[in-house]
Amino acid sequence: MKIFGKFGTPKNLVIVNDRGLFPTRNFQGGVFDGIGKVNAMEQQRRVLRKLTCHACPAACGNLTRAAQGPYEGIETEGPEYETFWAFGAQCGNSCLDAIIAADRLCDQLGLDTISTGSTIAFAMECTERGLIGPEELEGLDLKFGNHEAMVAMIRRIGYREGLGDLLAEGVRRAAQGIGKGSADFAMHVKGLELAAYGPRGAKGMGIEYATSPRGGCHERGLISRETFGAPPPIDPLSIKGKGIAAKEAQDETAVLDSLGICVFPPHNDGMDMAETAGLFSRVIGEVFGPEDLLKAGERIWNLERLFNLREGFGRRDDTLPPRLLHEPMPEGPAKGHIVELDQLLEDYYKVRAWDERGVPTPEKLDELGLSAEGKISLSSP
Repeated sequence: MKIFGKFGTPKNLVIVNDRGLFPTRNFQGGVFDGIGKVNAMEQQRRVLRKLTCHACPAACGNLTRAAQGPYEGIETEGPEYETFWAFGAQCGNSCLDAIIAADRLCDQLGLDTISTGSTIAFAMECTERGLIGPEELEGLDLKFGNHEAMVAMIRRIGYREGLGDLLAEGVRRAAQGIGKGSADFAMHVKGLELAAYGPRGAKGMGIEYATSPRGGCHERGLISRETFGAPPPIDPLSIKGKGIAAKEAQDETAVLDSLGICVFPPHNDGMDMAETAGLFSRVIGEVFGPEDLLKAGERIWNLERLFNLREGFGRRDDTLPPRLLHEPMPEGPAKGHIVELDQLLEDYYKVRAWDERGVPTPEKLDELGLSAEGKISLSSP
């Protein structure tokens, strides 16, 4: 936690890159050649002071100031790991000061950095493929590595100017507007842009992205044993046992989110469900064990599944972008790998006690006390 407190989430940049699952240039690769310029140590050279959530023992935040170039003097809280990636490797950019500027501009405009960076990276690939022409770019050379064009496009998205008006809708709708096969490399699940963990190099994250109730989100069950090698580590490239690993991470995250507990201590300092249950028991004055909390997490996850089924989502939506299913990783430790999603989902559904359509079985709903809720969803696709 001392290391985490100093560096914050950017401490994971080099780790994930070394493991070959750091999405680069719109998920075309998994190893970023600019990591030597864009990492936690380089950020520390620009840190003005620490920032923290109220009374937090970790104090992992940093106030950072851009040091040079057109961005000199710009200050931001962070950037955090995902923002480093979204405006760094994802856009092929190795200028740290541009990432600081991009982070600050997104904060000012009310834009999510993951979605914004990923949408710009998608547009960069479209430009390099000739799917977006000069007349649409209005003077911007929107190609991978051009950080000035990247920052300029953030502003156009915020004000919905020119091409920015379309990109403001996110990658799914942008791909629908551009067409020409661009949907094959529009990196989203259920309309939500993916985060900075490439599932070709961490197969369990493929399940997490595909089944997360709000789309391709890493915050609904990040499998740290895969992505960071947290104990006990598991082979990130194997598909064996990934169903149970995904379920455990998802159920635990549902518990932490519901209790209002930060996910960082459990992921970084060995705080487990037994300790969490002890804290919870003392607060409410009743004894809850870790198994009780995890059962509550499972109940939450199934209830969210029922909600989505009621709204028309089904197995067909538990999928990943075609790039991850059909294009082998070109480099790094995961070279040659794709995501074997059908096999992974089959395992995951069995572990969850869902049928082949991804619908919770009546027996599972009875066990969780959700039978009444399940009646509205069991006939869903």
